[in-house]
Amino acid sequence: MSSTRPGATPIRAITTPLRSTAAPPIPPPSALYIPLAKNVLQRRLARRIFPFTFAICLGVSVLWLAWMDGVGKMKVGRVIGATLGLWVGSVVPVVLVRKAYLTVTHTTAPSPFLLLQKSFLAPGPLRARTLHALQAHVLGALAVLAVHAALDPAIPIFIRSRKHPYTPHPTLVLLATTQLLFAALYVVRATLRDAWVWPFAASGSRRSPLPTPAALLAPPLLALLALPPTLVLLFVVLPIVKRVPGVSIPLRHTLLRPHLTAALLFRTLPRAWALGAQTGWVWEASGVVWAWVVSEPLQTTPASRTLISGISVAVTPMPVPSASTPGSAFATPARASSIFLSGAHTSASTPLPSENPTEPTIYTHLAYAELLLLASTDSPAATKARNEVFDVEGAVWGRFVREALILLGREYQVLKTRGGALPSPPPPPPPPTPASASGSFFRGSGTGAGTSASAIAGPTSSPITLHKQNIFAPRKAPASPVARVSSLSASVFASNDSPEGSGGVESFLAPAVKPAAAAVKSIPLPAAPRWEWRPLMRALMPIVPVPGWVKGAVGRVVEMVAGGSEGGSGGKGHGWKKERKGREVRGWVPRAEVVIECIGVLTHLTTASLAEDRFGVVQRDIPRILEALVAFLVAIEDAQAQLRPPPCAKSGSGGGELPVDERALIGVLETVEDAVGVAREKDDGKAGGKGHVDAEEEADLAEARAVLGEVGDALTDGLSRITRTFGDKLRAFRFAPRTAARLGAFVEFA
Repeated sequence: MSSTRPGATPIRAITTPLRSTAAPPIPPPSALYIPLAKNVLQRRLARRIFPFTFAICLGVSVLWLAWMDGVGKMKVGRVIGATLGLWVGSVVPVVLVRKAYLTVTHTTAPSPFLLLQKSFLAPGPLRARTLHALQAHVLGALAVLAVHAALDPAIPIFIRSRKHPYTPHPTLVLLATTQLLFAALYVVRATLRDAWVWPFAASGSRRSPLPTPAALLAPPLLALLALPPTLVLLFVVLPIVKRVPGVSIPLRHTLLRPHLTAALLFRTLPRAWALGAQTGWVWEASGVVWAWVVSEPLQTTPASRTLISGISVAVTPMPVPSASTPGSAFATPARASSIFLSGAHTSASTPLPSENPTEPTIYTHLAYAELLLLASTDSPAATKARNEVFDVEGAVWGRFVREALILLGREYQVLKTRGGALPSPPPPPPPPTPASASGSFFRGSGTGAGTSASAIAGPTSSPITLHKQNIFAPRKAPASPVARVSSLSASVFASNDSPEGSGGVESFLAPAVKPAAAAVKSIPLPAAPRWEWRPLMRALMPIVPVPGWVKGAVGRVVEMVAGGSEGGSGGKGHGWKKERKGREVRGWVPRAEVVIECIGVLTHLTTASLAEDRFGVVQRDIPRILEALVAFLVAIEDAQAQLRPPPCAKSGSGGGELPVDERALIGVLETVEDAVGVAREKDDGKAGGKGHVDAEEEADLAEARAVLGEVGDALTDGLSRITRTFGDKLRAFRFAPRTAARLGAFVEFA
């Protein structure tokens, strides 16, 4: 006799355990890895960077006081005071700004002018970073001047006058202006050199603590460049501004004559140059110490879960297996939290936290660097860490491969768009509106509790207005065009006012308005007139009574800027606004170092899984990994092909398809054209200039190819490593024809 009543629903036994034995999800980096990395970096800052920079300031103070007072007359109090003033006022603000804006993303622009325009004028984080750096360097330059003015009696503070006792002395004004301009020039140089990027070191090497020749020569050159603008500001601009009503009120006590004589001016200019050079050397030495200490490899913990927590760049939750899109090579694999749970999936209900950064940060680079060290060494600690990655649950490996493929996929999209903005993800579909209880056909049946009427009724359609007329009524005579237009507009506006036709005018006129709008937008508009300052400067130069050398310097600056703005290759400002392929290509792979580390970790772990993965958690992801690497390599090769110089016409690459007589005629014409071109260049004396331009462009293209070559070499090495390790075992996987062909070439080469 059955224990259930006839017609009742049978009771099924639960085939899955009520409690999952899956490991807890890996926490976000802000809760696990970032605190550990911050502790190490803070110890380096407090125990190494600050003491070393303080020692640099101490050495500069001792040398300066020994030159000013003599070796035997130096006092400890003056030395300590000068050292503290230099270190607190000049070094600490600059170091803190570098610490706050340290990044792994290169700031790129096609030309130096566009890079400065993006950094100084474009609103955004780059402008905030540049302004904060400018404030820190200006504060540091004025602090150096304040220390010198406090300890050197030869620098007067105020003029000796009973009428104006608190008027700054012209010598102090000259030194302060020089320091301000030197700080601005130094920030411009730091912006052009992209000094805010993490100081990456070459693989297998460390940065040197010794300054480079550029660090030794740049400060005196910048201090020398700051002197002419200082003289122009003080002796040309300031007298003109003081004559403007209202503006001259804060400057009425700034007296330069007769207190600043020619003899005093020539004695002050060398001091101003030396002060600027000293300030720059202190900053350069601090930057060398900063790069030397920060670039050292980090060793926080050998735990793989902690390190993989630090590489998180995803902001979206982990996809459910049924929602995974296998069409893309960079699609993230979805796996169950436990391979032994039949049909259960517990990771979908615990998505990754949304507070992770959308771009790789310095902590992403540090985590990948530590993982690369563990993945590529054969020590017992590294083997234990890899075994933790290849655990039975597969959660650690799943998190790692997902984050790695997301990072490679985003950088792949940046490369495909040539540094452009990434396409925004499509908006999520709106949730279905639940049906009310009164409108349900299944009320009281027990199955309508979780069923909506919209899901039952199928897709909805927009209502159509019915015209209730007699179809057999005789037609009216055709009205005039004016009447037809008036009746049509009346019906359109009537349908627009009605609730059924909420988009009457738009829906009716859209087929005709959209092509017309596109045609109007395609018509080029005349350029709006804009104000030009160069003609005004050329007109004012003969009128304003200034020395001849000042007019010459201003004229050369105007000509240089004007030549650069024209965009021609023969202008004097050719190098200022000229687009360089090396700078542009750097924007195609702005985080190349992090990508190289990610490729190294991914390929080393995949290679090690052949011997160390006992549970096979890596095997299901090997085809996706290889497809992603091959797709990235193809994109790199396409970009490198775009950078190759165009083939020469006389190379005869396509001449095989032409008849013999036509090829001979083309060869004769090319020879005559080349001979005429060489003769013209010899007559005009421009052969050397053209060769210089060609050499410069070739060097620029070589630099651009080297930027892409670093990532391409990493991809080639990674694919070779995997194919050399697996060999014919890769035949067990199924690949796309293009991917299989590339992998076959790697296998044959191995």
